[in-house]
Amino acid sequence: MILPYYTLEQASSVLNNKLKSDIYNPKSILVLALNYQIDLHVHFYGDWKLDFDCDIPLDLTNIKNKSIYSAMIYDLEVFLRKSSLLSIFFLRLSVDAIDYLIFNKKGLAVNEATWFDTVLCLKDALKPEIEQNSLQNYLLREMEHPPFSSLDESQIREVSFLAIYPTTSKYEETKPKPIKYDDEEDIFYPFLKLNNVFITHAQLEKIINSRLVERNVLKNNERKAHLITSAQRGVSKEKQNAKLAAQTLADFLWRNDKDKRIRIKEMAINVRAELFNTNHSSQLPEKAESLEDWIREIAEKYPHSRKGGRPSNRE
Repeated sequence: MILPYYTLEQASSVLNNKLKSDIYNPKSILVLALNYQIDLHVHFYGDWKLDFDCDIPLDLTNIKNKSIYSAMIYDLEVFLRKSSLLSIFFLRLSVDAIDYLIFNKKGLAVNEATWFDTVLCLKDALKPEIEQNSLQNYLLREMEHPPFSSLDESQIREVSFLAIYPTTSKYEETKPKPIKYDDEEDIFYPFLKLNNVFITHAQLEKIINSRLVERNVLKNNERKAHLITSAQRGVSKEKQNAKLAAQTLADFLWRNDKDKRIRIKEMAINVRAELFNTNHSSQLPEKAESLEDWIREIAEKYPHSRKGGRPSNRE
């Protein structure tokens, strides 16, 4: 039976079983999601209120646009309410949240930070992305009607949630576990741990079927800011996660090497080049040869990866 969604532990078991591997675990799935377009979600249950920040490409110096903007904000509020109507819904983790969870075992404290960036209805969990009632799909259906008819299609595609902020006043009847930051306010925020993170069946199939697309490379100023934060976290932990990313990527590439031609030396070069454009770049060895030691354990699973000899023509 196909499940609509899985915990990361369950997903790891499915991947290791399907792909005849032992490399997958919750952390390696987080690393994949950090570097590739794999959505991870948190399952919410109960009476959560969803506030949000959004990006709407309108010139608000134009007085007419201000009323259009207000109407659009109202429509987005309605969209969020409908998406969470049954008190069972998912919020997608932002890249920042995934990055934070990789480095922090204790969990993710959600207060004012931008940890969520869109909503997913429970009924959409088994559907491919093109059929889900996502914000973009909703807006494209509504673009012929006011207020969104004021935007052309390219502008509609720029409309997005920058952040979604879940809060509740009910401690006992909600999941994930809520915590309070201010004793004087009757407001609770979700506190996330790794077992609160889920991957839908559609997203899991991206890994199984090798349909992974790289996330956009960080801009230079974003990379510098990230590296400063990374340095504060501790070099040894950073290097450990860079090594895990290298092993996960090497396993993925060798598994899809149908012609069995990639040797360990070439793989080290490829993996280093791929990871150089991610937030692991500061922890990579100076030379690709040194990265061979990181992926040697993975190479042992693929006999054709040995350094010597010519690629075999036999399958």
